[in-house]
Amino acid sequence: MRKQSFSVKWDAKIKRQNYDLHNVFGFYALIILLVVAMTGMYDQNTGARLSNTSAYAAPFERVDFATKVQKLNYDLHVGSARGGIWGRVLYFFITIIGASLPITGFLV
Repeated sequence: MRKQSFSVKWDAKIKRQNYDLHNVFGFYALIILLVVAMTGMYDQNTGARLSNTSAYAAPFERVDFATKVQKLNYDLHVGSARGGIWGRVLYFFITIIGASLPITGFLV
């Protein structure tokens, strides 16, 4: 039963494939989509140039935990916090999956 729930049965009929794609890809994309959604609600990147007296201008190692979280918020939102360009590519494909979930859910 567990294998059926977490994998796509590619040799099934199209309706079953759509159901599996909706459930499996939605499940695997859930965590990253939640990170994108939560960091998007608290996005403080205004595009303004930072002054040297700002908390954001301080070196990353010398600030407290709350300021580190604020500084990492935008990088987490766009996927470049750990993966650079590959993290952004991964986020792109996962958000495409997230955008397809209402369509595949309607077809289910």
